[in-house]
Amino acid sequence: MLFLNTSLYSQSNWFIQNSNTSERLNSVDFVNENTGYAVGNIGVILKTTNAGVNWQINSIGLTNYLYSVDFVNINTGYAVGGNGAIIKTTNGGTNWFGQNSGTIETLNDIFLYDINTGYVVGNNGKILKTTNGGTNWNSQVSAATGNNHVFFITSEIGYVSSQNGVYKTINGGNNWINLGQAGGGDIHFINLTTGYYTYVYYIKKTIDGGNNWQSFLMDPHLCTSVFPITSDIVFATANSRILKTTNGGNTWNIQNTGISNRLQSIFFINSNTGYIVGDSGLILKTTNGGDPIGIFQINTEVPDKITLSQNYPNPFNPSTDIEFEIPKSSYIKMTIYDISGKEIEVLYNGYLNQGKYSVGWNAVKYSSGIYFYKLETDNYSQSKKMVLAK
Repeated sequence: MLFLNTSLYSQSNWFIQNSNTSERLNSVDFVNENTGYAVGNIGVILKTTNAGVNWQINSIGLTNYLYSVDFVNINTGYAVGGNGAIIKTTNGGTNWFGQNSGTIETLNDIFLYDINTGYVVGNNGKILKTTNGGTNWNSQVSAATGNNHVFFITSEIGYVSSQNGVYKTINGGNNWINLGQAGGGDIHFINLTTGYYTYVYYIKKTIDGGNNWQSFLMDPHLCTSVFPITSDIVFATANSRILKTTNGGNTWNIQNTGISNRLQSIFFINSNTGYIVGDSGLILKTTNGGDPIGIFQINTEVPDKITLSQNYPNPFNPSTDIEFEIPKSSYIKMTIYDISGKEIEVLYNGYLNQGKYSVGWNAVKYSSGIYFYKLETDNYSQSKKMVLAK
């Protein structure tokens, strides 16, 4: 069962990036902190080399819908899609060339284990494997139907989620074993024992290599993708919602973005920096694990006096937190100013009870430099300096 923590149902620290397309984006993959790719409908291929500040469209003339992209290093990557399309680049996406998949089935997902070995899955139980960098793709036999996603932990041990169940191989795909689970969507393992997959309104988890699975019900949210950082910290998307757990699925916090686009794919570089792509060219990014911004009460202990703390971190990029204490109920205003003294944002303007508070500021739309934050009450005013370093 599921416990959704609605106390964190406030504006989360995900911000929209300009994708330069209105086509649905189906998959996103990063090779390092700066370089990433996204693919989508009508053959759309996007690339960024500056952590998503700019996304450039790579026009290769392909009209097939692309459903998955995976890079094994900064130069070599593949994308797969409709009508059996497999395309490959060896120069970081400057040029792409087609490979012979031997099928006209829609291919839904690709997973590269290394520069030579990779797996592709698609409709009607299609599983393809290459051991020579895509020169040849060989079909594998399984009882899976409508294969959706594939994930390998080692060169021999991997999983396929299909419309009729989750399958496992321990010999590089020569044999596939039905694990007796309901059909699956996105699947992702972090080690030999612990993995997650999505199934309609559920996120499922195993801690014994797929022998047993625990179910987390997200109804009425249709789960589309899942990305575990550790066995405890896991992100998932469900319709237009972003879900996060920090205790292995016992509770899930909703990270509200304020958008209504259906989210298709999620990828995290580390526990803080992640990207999500979805309908209508949507690209979202977080640099703090998506944790909410806004004002939060840290504790209700009554302090002796009003205090305004130095923001942390400082310098920061692009988010920082500011803590303050008030000894009695007061009308509070927290304001941000630029170096010229111009008011650029009001973080909070309202009534608060006594206690200790934290307020966050996301400066993604501002340039590097010195800024000031100011706390005001009826009889108190103090400012402090902070540095945005991008």
